Amino acid sequence: MSEKVGQFVAIMGNPYSGARDNRLQVQQLVTALNVLQIQTQIVWDLKERAICLADRQWKQRCRCLVIAGGDGTVAGVVSLCRDLPVAILPLGNENLLAKELGFTCDASAMAGAIAHGQTRRIDLGQVNGRPFTIMVSCGLDADVVKRVAQWRQTSDGQRRVKHCSYLKPAFKSIWNYDFPKFHLMTDDQQVEGYQLLVFNMNRYARGLNFVPDAKVDDGLLHWLVWKKPGRLNLLRLLWLVKQGRHVNHKYVVMGKPKA
Repeated sequence: MSEKVGQFVAIMGNPYSGARDNRLQVQQLVTALNVLQIQTQIVWDLKERAICLADRQWKQRCRCLVIAGGDGTVAGVVSLCRDLPVAILPLGNENLLAKELGFTCDASAMAGAIAHGQTRRIDLGQVNGRPFTIMVSCGLDADVVKRVAQWRQTSDGQRRVKHCSYLKPAFKSIWNYDFPKFHLMTDDQQVEGYQLLVFNMNRYARGLNFVPDAKVDDGLLHWLVWKKPGRLNLLRLLWLVKQGRHVNHKYVVMGKPKA
């Protein structure tokens, strides 16, 4: 946080994330901030978001960004701006980063934290020139995410994504994916495999923990490669991870090059 306190808090909201009434949740935060005499600006539109975050003078007046949405919304905002303090109002399905950092939907608590102004730094990874906060992947997992992203795009915005929204894309991916082999080149080795996951922290959907040692501020990116192709073998990996028995498995290779 800079010495000069900004004029307002900008709330970058996604009305289509999760299953809550997102506009109501945002309004509750606005009310809590107003009680503390903190001005707000709400931005729901994607084009308006991009215009604001590209405006240097606008950012100089902004005290902090509140990202009101899920992990995808967080990724979208962070890809446009990394030079303002950020808080997360968790309105998505998994809210992995918000959980990791201790954010909740308690409007009064968040307003108090913003007024106090204490910040912490976290790591960011980068792929194809874009930052990421949680993880990236190659393999069937990435194919499912791509299908969901394509499905949710509409002419006037985005569809609301819930947990069940992943079922049809997942079945299509499982049915059509042919498990090509890839080669991972890292700091000190080259690894071949059929599924790669790179994490900035130790959380994944549905409580799966692929890389138990990963921390969001440890300066490392932790990766995991699964060395067996096929649908049944991938299910085997998920079962092993759920049981916490994958770390030393003969078909799992793990590492942690610098972020």
